[in-house]
Amino acid sequence: MIDPWGWMDEFRRRIERDRLNEAASFVPDAQLERSALNLLGGYENVRVRVQYFRAQLASRGVVLGLKDRDRPPKVLNRIAEVSAIAWPHNEFSAMFYGAHRVRTHLAHMWWIHAVEGERPDRVMTLVVPTDRGWTDTTWSTPMYSLERVTEAEIRTALNSLRRMRAYVHALQRMIKLFGEMPNTPGDHLYRRDWLPLPWWLEEWGTESKDFVRADQIRTDR
Repeated sequence: MIDPWGWMDEFRRRIERDRLNEAASFVPDAQLERSALNLLGGYENVRVRVQYFRAQLASRGVVLGLKDRDRPPKVLNRIAEVSAIAWPHNEFSAMFYGAHRVRTHLAHMWWIHAVEGERPDRVMTLVVPTDRGWTDTTWSTPMYSLERVTEAEIRTALNSLRRMRAYVHALQRMIKLFGEMPNTPGDHLYRRDWLPLPWWLEEWGTESKDFVRADQIRTDR
């Protein structure tokens, strides 16, 4: 007998495989070249998630007043502001622009010149074009330079991208939850793992691993 729900089981298994593979892509790999490719993918993962988050809010009539070219830190800071959620803008910006710098080196390379050293201190040397070159009426050629990206820089960027992805997910979930509970009193305690809340702001005082008050995370309380 054919299982009429077999397709749904396979669909669930595929979703779970994709979820695990996506999570694994933010973990540094034994092959430095694979880690570099995952960094490029992780950057796009975060960028596109923010883009769709922004489009989702626009479809609900939320006016953000942003330009198309505005980058994720500015977009998310504005989303958190209009949603009355305390957001770690400086922390997110530092992570984003740190990862952006490494990603730019990788995105502009022509090829990998060499990978030298031993884990966890390897160095990848990239061939990248410069803004100089030589040309005349019959011939032209760009010039290139060698740039170094360390394994530590790639590892740090991947970790930052993983955390940024978690921050975006948390902000989306909190907007939904708080919209369903608009009258929660300021002294109400939320479980951090239930929200979830992966950041803690300095002005909140000593970090609590378990709870956050409504008047801490919600700026309208």
